[in-house]
Amino acid sequence: MGEAKVSLFDQSGKKLHQRKVNVRNGDMIIPYNLNDMPCGEYKIKIATEEEEVVYTVATFEKPTPISELPLMAYGKMVDEHTVNLAVIGLSEPGVEVEIRHEGTKKLIHQEEITTPEGFRKNYKLQGVSPEDVYIYVKDANGRSKTLYFE
Repeated sequence: MGEAKVSLFDQSGKKLHQRKVNVRNGDMIIPYNLNDMPCGEYKIKIATEEEEVVYTVATFEKPTPISELPLMAYGKMVDEHTVNLAVIGLSEPGVEVEIRHEGTKKLIHQEEITTPEGFRKNYKLQGVSPEDVYIYVKDANGRSKTLYFE
């Protein structure tokens, strides 16, 4: 096959990189790491004395892993003895819920909720007001959030 030039161009046609390679048989792999490049389309041109071929490649944003996103958990007072907990955007079922006394950290209630995607639930408090408790929530991915009531 002989010598070939491999060139990388950005969307505007600007040459970003070029290298010469010696191709001995028909198949050859030339790695390019585009991880740090902005998202978009790029052109790869392979040229020999006999022919020229242009390929288009595209880079995309990698989705943020679930473990790096915050847990979406919200709490509100319903009345003087009831709090509401809403958890949304779960990728896996399994949420640990702990209700604790704010001053003493004493566990008042604990449960695991295994509904997929999310849930909403009222908790009736006995002998303590919502201002005196907090809810600690932890999902199956290890994300957690602590909710206080005023």
